[in-house]
Amino acid sequence: MSALDLRALTMLIVDDNANMRGILAAILKSAGVRRILEAGDGVEGLKLFSEREVDIVFTDLMMQPVDGLSFVHWIRNSQSS
Repeated sequence: MSALDLRALTMLIVDDNANMRGILAAILKSAGVRRILEAGDGVEGLKLFSEREVDIVFTDLMMQPVDGLSFVHWIRNSQSS
């Protein structure tokens, strides 16, 4: 059985805690992910998501000014998504 090739995926990490973003990015890199975008809050995450093609999003729930639920709601319901 061969390992999954995650090199082609782009992942977005949205978290207001820089340390958590760094930990998750390190885990993803060790799993083979090469394209990782990071945002420090939901507004920055929305901007990155609308500008780039993203395959998987990891988001924190409790953030300001846009929390994780609002961020995911926008992604799932926006016509530009």
